Amino acid sequence: MAKEVTSITINYRDIIRVLRIITLVLLLLTAGIVSFVLVYYGIFSLGGYIGCLLLLILLTYLVLPVIFCFCPHLHQSMVFQPHVDAAGIDFEKPQDLRGVRNFKISDGTIGVWHILPSSLSDKSENQEASFWQDAVRAKGHNGVIVYFHGVTGTRGKWHRKELYKVLQDKEHHIISCDYRGFGDSTKVKRITESGVVDDALAVYQFVRQELLGGDTRIPVFIWGHSLGAGISSHAVAKLSDLITLPCPNGLVLESPFDNFGEELRNHAKLKIWRLLPFFDRLFVNPLRKSDIAFQNDHHISKISVPIMIMHAKDDNVVPSHLGKRLFEAGRYRPNDFNPLYFVHMKAGKHNEMYKLNAEFGKIITLFTDACMHACIPITNLNLNRNSCWHHDCSVDAEIVCSHC
Repeated sequence: MAKEVTSITINYRDIIRVLRIITLVLLLLTAGIVSFVLVYYGIFSLGGYIGCLLLLILLTYLVLPVIFCFCPHLHQSMVFQPHVDAAGIDFEKPQDLRGVRNFKISDGTIGVWHILPSSLSDKSENQEASFWQDAVRAKGHNGVIVYFHGVTGTRGKWHRKELYKVLQDKEHHIISCDYRGFGDSTKVKRITESGVVDDALAVYQFVRQELLGGDTRIPVFIWGHSLGAGISSHAVAKLSDLITLPCPNGLVLESPFDNFGEELRNHAKLKIWRLLPFFDRLFVNPLRKSDIAFQNDHHISKISVPIMIMHAKDDNVVPSHLGKRLFEAGRYRPNDFNPLYFVHMKAGKHNEMYKLNAEFGKIITLFTDACMHACIPITNLNLNRNSCWHHDCSVDAEIVCSHC
């Protein structure tokens, strides 16, 4: 197994951020010690000390958001967390995953996996790169899924590998990448929404033009999970304005939010501040100035391809009502756009809907089959309002369609 070498670089912004936090802690500690001394020597009453302590708590409650507001590096650190659960990943030969080819695109800046369907994975040992390309251009599989992961770790995180296995069993080729700043992709000083969306578009362009050689008869689906759903919806909205690349045949948004401002208001670590009348000024607006907005409810209005939103009722990271809000925003798309589906799974939390293997897999198959119902491009598809696939879908999940 190849050993990863981690290089450590000193960032002066990191140092300044740590110094600011240390300064705040020292100020609060000093104030506490002074208050204790004043009470101990009778200079300050116990009631006054309690009042002082409450004042310190109030100041802390107000000061921390102000620090966040004026510290741009904190914005990136809170949203993008590439180092969480990232250690020990062997990108060349990932553990518990077969049929994987590891390579880089965009002049070596973006790390990518091409994962074969289950029927081919055992045949890939010691094969050249041409084996993967020939396999994806041949008949006998159910299309390519381009997967964009969420906020933490790499494309090799455990729950992502488990999802790949389910998709492999459904005879899909999977293309999964790490954005710049994540995994084995090029390190960058600053990760932004524009940057990760550009990386997603570069991967999609590679799939369409190089991997498939421009053959639009092979269906391609984009799948985004959590923050990756925000990246995916932004990227596909951009594709809708391009004439050089065809849009994907379908879009799957797993555990998405409607926009990042609402996700912040519902985030466990920020709930104590969401009642502040200036919450947006302290948290949402600074992130937007740092090019971190992820306005999925805006982007979805531009996407004409079939879309399936999947959300588990017990998601404790991105509450499912945010996925429902995104679906409601998508209802206002033009009438000639393809259907939008909301699948409310009974369980699965934030990362584990794949564990409902039979139901989960059946829904994926029915959706992708519906996307391939007509000739390519899929935007020519006009499904009858009473014949959508979900009417005959006997699974334990609530499914709503925008066209029904």
